[in-house]
Amino acid sequence: MKKSFQWNKIKLVVLQTTTRVILGIIFTASAISVVYFGRKPYGEELKEGDVSLKTLYAPIDFKYQLGIDEEKTKLEREKAAETVDEIYDIGTDIDENLIDRVNKLFDRLIAIQKSTTTNEEEKLKEAKDIIEVKMSESDLKAFLADPGLENTKSKIKVLVQELLPKGIITASLEKKIIKSGRTHIFLKSLNTQEESKVALESLLRLKDVEKEVTVMVQDLLPENRKLRIAVINLTQRILESNLEFNKELTEQRRQIAYDNAPIQYKEKEVKKEELIVARGERISRNHLLKIKEVFHRQEKVNRLMFFSGATILTLIFLLVIFLYLKFFEPKILLSTRKLTLIVILFILILGLAKVITYSPIPSYAIPTAIASILIALLIGPRLAIIITIALSIFVGIIAGDKLSVATVSFVGGIMGIFFIQGARRRSQILITGCVVGLTNFVCICAIELLHGLEYTIFLKEAFWGVINGVGGAIIITGMLPVFEYSFNIVTNISLLELSDLNHPLLREMVLKAPGTYHHSLIVGNLAEGASEAIGANALLARVGSYFHDIGKTEKAEYFSENQVGTAKKKHDKLTPSMSSLIITNHVKDGVDLAHKYKLNEGIIDFIEQHHGTSLIYYFYQRALEKVEDDQVLKEEGFRYPGPKPQTKETAVVLLADSVEAASRTLGEPTPARIKGLVRKIINNKFIDNQLDQCDLTLKNLEIIGDTFTRILMGIFHSRIEYETGENSKSENKGRNKRQAEKNSHK
Repeated sequence: MKKSFQWNKIKLVVLQTTTRVILGIIFTASAISVVYFGRKPYGEELKEGDVSLKTLYAPIDFKYQLGIDEEKTKLEREKAAETVDEIYDIGTDIDENLIDRVNKLFDRLIAIQKSTTTNEEEKLKEAKDIIEVKMSESDLKAFLADPGLENTKSKIKVLVQELLPKGIITASLEKKIIKSGRTHIFLKSLNTQEESKVALESLLRLKDVEKEVTVMVQDLLPENRKLRIAVINLTQRILESNLEFNKELTEQRRQIAYDNAPIQYKEKEVKKEELIVARGERISRNHLLKIKEVFHRQEKVNRLMFFSGATILTLIFLLVIFLYLKFFEPKILLSTRKLTLIVILFILILGLAKVITYSPIPSYAIPTAIASILIALLIGPRLAIIITIALSIFVGIIAGDKLSVATVSFVGGIMGIFFIQGARRRSQILITGCVVGLTNFVCICAIELLHGLEYTIFLKEAFWGVINGVGGAIIITGMLPVFEYSFNIVTNISLLELSDLNHPLLREMVLKAPGTYHHSLIVGNLAEGASEAIGANALLARVGSYFHDIGKTEKAEYFSENQVGTAKKKHDKLTPSMSSLIITNHVKDGVDLAHKYKLNEGIIDFIEQHHGTSLIYYFYQRALEKVEDDQVLKEEGFRYPGPKPQTKETAVVLLADSVEAASRTLGEPTPARIKGLVRKIINNKFIDNQLDQCDLTLKNLEIIGDTFTRILMGIFHSRIEYETGENSKSENKGRNKRQAEKNSHK
């Protein structure tokens, strides 16, 4: 069992450490990303007419562009258009015309060959008359003498169809293209609509057709030499260029190239260490051109340097926050919910700062106070101050290294933290927002007066500071319930709402356990007064007191303050262990009811911790009376499950609960008896180690005791009786004994 407990403890520590590391990585990565990405070095965010806050010198020799050089731009565009190669169509109509000529020629030759005329001379003469292609007599004779003229016709068509796709160019067209300075053209197939870029030298020239045809005919007509010569000669005569210039598409492409040609600018040289702009000088267009060029040339250097700076600064602030939490707020460091809340608010404000910086809105509108006030309300003011300092510096960097923006963010955030202290109503948030807005207004005016600017210039930005404060308060009012619910944190505002005695749980307690209800109200008064006296959260203690005993409504008749008549004997029929179990179960029942009614964890802590691990003394003594001499009775079975009080408020309620219950046993509650009772109860709880896990000091315990005594004296003052004789003393002792027995059932 012990090993299992130790192993679970180790796993819990590892889980908490891992969670903190992950949150740290998220915080670091997010902060660096927000600050770094989109960052503009000083100068790049300047606009024409702004006043420079720095003196800038040229770090290197460079040239910058003054404006568009119209003449050079036109020449560059024309040059770009000229570089576009011409586009020629190939195929379809041109090819079909050539094939058609071959068909007609050979159809006539075949007709003449098959005519009834037997005289060769007459056939030859007839062929010369009707055939438009001029051929020599020897070529005509070779064709007319060819018995397979139909087959020859097919072979010539195949020959022509193989030559045409290569692209046939005339000498004049080739000369014209070369003269324009081009070595390539685009061929667009009309058959497939595909384009291909081809070199001029790869095209087939008419003068070279003979060589190509000679080789091809050798394979087509290897037997008949005269016929081969005739085919070669005929092919040369009928072939012509099959490239047709596509003027429309060529002009379109050239226009695109013309339009896309880079604009040419006039340039001016700047030497290293030359003044770019002086501090206080009004920014002109010429200044902006120089600044843009110098930062463009050194962009990589600037980016690397800025990224390194952003990383180091983020890690430094992360370390500062970690050390603060470790030494001054260790409980927050162990709370994943609160750490997550801090990270979310931090990144949220940095993101808003980035958005506002890129917008036309002045950087003074960055609402840093939102995070300051929310952290002060949800976690605590001291941590809120540390976070505000870090946030203000980051916001100043994001706004362009502006100390003025960082100052306004810091002052506004701190004022928000101070004025939101002890806020119990949402109207106080709006009042705090107005204070922040007024503070921003005065701070902005003071800073701008230092720059010597006219009030007409800075009043507009100062009013943005007012909007910052008031608008931030409105946003906080809407966001606060979301954060309270999401992170299960109570604030004075939500506590005040819970303090309404018409809450369903309290109304149910009035009906089922009126004695417990009255007891809770008195405990609330005691706890509130004592908490206020030691500087703890008095409202939290009071509200926690109202709900600390809600578990008793389940079995109200088993608790002494609710017992009337025969109900007083409920425990007489039960064994001491069973009675102890019923009594201790009111803690568990109370937690279940709290979860059912969705009470905050901060209130549930009071239900769980208001008895700590105290011993139920009465039933333990009853059990001891029934134990044999050789048996051992362990106290663990008669103690509450705990945990012990973890905070000042829960510890105060534990003491107030015990003191109020014991005070009802006083027959004659004189000031001396009340004071003695209070001291005894507090000492017993201290000796029983019920207060060793909270932050109460001995001085606090003394103040708590005095406060309890004062309040109880006020409650009992109307019925204090002074001792007058021995008889009254004996009567009081008897009455006290009976009251003690009744109270022990609690």
